[in-house]
Amino acid sequence: MSFKKLLLSTVIAGTSLSAFAAGPDISGYFDMAFIAPEQHESYWRQQHVNLLMNHSVDKFKFFAEVEFEDAVDLNVGRTPTGFSNTSSGRLFIERAYGEYAIGQIGSVRLGQLLHASLYYENHYPSIINNYTDPLTRKTIWTYNIKGAEFFGEKAGVIYEAWTGRGPVVAEKGSSSTTNSGVAQTGGHESGTDYGGKVGYHLTGSDLDMKVSVLGASYNFRDGAPKTKAYGAELSLNIGKFQLWSEWAVRGADITAAGSTSTARQMAGYVMGSYSFDLGASGELTPFIMLDEYRKYSETSTLQRGIVGLAYHPVPTITLKMDYSKAVSGKTNNDGSINSKYNGANLDKVAAQFVYFYN
Repeated sequence: MSFKKLLLSTVIAGTSLSAFAAGPDISGYFDMAFIAPEQHESYWRQQHVNLLMNHSVDKFKFFAEVEFEDAVDLNVGRTPTGFSNTSSGRLFIERAYGEYAIGQIGSVRLGQLLHASLYYENHYPSIINNYTDPLTRKTIWTYNIKGAEFFGEKAGVIYEAWTGRGPVVAEKGSSSTTNSGVAQTGGHESGTDYGGKVGYHLTGSDLDMKVSVLGASYNFRDGAPKTKAYGAELSLNIGKFQLWSEWAVRGADITAAGSTSTARQMAGYVMGSYSFDLGASGELTPFIMLDEYRKYSETSTLQRGIVGLAYHPVPTITLKMDYSKAVSGKTNNDGSINSKYNGANLDKVAAQFVYFYN
């Protein structure tokens, strides 16, 4: 081997070793919330202690997100009726994947992946302005999959495709309560899920807009109906103004053995905000969200309004407050009020403190 080749090989090996030896970049967040629901006792909720790990070498990238969620309620023994806040929480991996960039056409990820919809990809409390989740969350789309994903953007065109095995799909019930205020229970075990997304990304001097359509198919392993979901989303930023909107439908293609019912659902929201620069005092962002959920086996939609403020005294700290109010309840086919949607779990004031570290 010539001296030049030996020197070049040594430099490449040393650079790669240095990149690996540098270790992953570590960041994460912590949050704490105070919830005051109408018709129930107020309580504290420490929802996340989060650890993010990221490491890149050349075209390869590793990312993992470890999360401790829902610590013991600080008011142990004083849990409001209808809420589950006394569990010891759970430690789990929300995302963990290896990524490889394939030239200019896109990248491939393998591992545990979040769903590619707008709110799922941006649901972190240090990013979003609201505490109360929209009703699309954990109702229409499967939360994540263990599998493969290809994604990219070329000349403004966004494209993405994925396949893998999803988690147990939650159906609405009464066992626990999410940030949306609507109870969830265990559902059906996913088999091989797959889906895709296509959209357009437009940028300008003070403009950033993404509009996309997406769809997915969920093939269950336990005899439940195979289900498809499809929807559209918009992310629009003009200066300090931001608008997010998502609408999606999910329905059964075939019925389960011995059953003639379907579980068709629709959910969507529109959320607008405007950020005011307060100089040395930080940034203040008021927002409003209009939210809707419909299950077609019941007669009326659930509609809700949410207003609130997010304040960043410094970039790593977020203080939030929002107020959510159901403007229509859900009824059964016989006209009686469905207790899962009577507003008791939806009408509340919430205040949240978020600390992001890196």
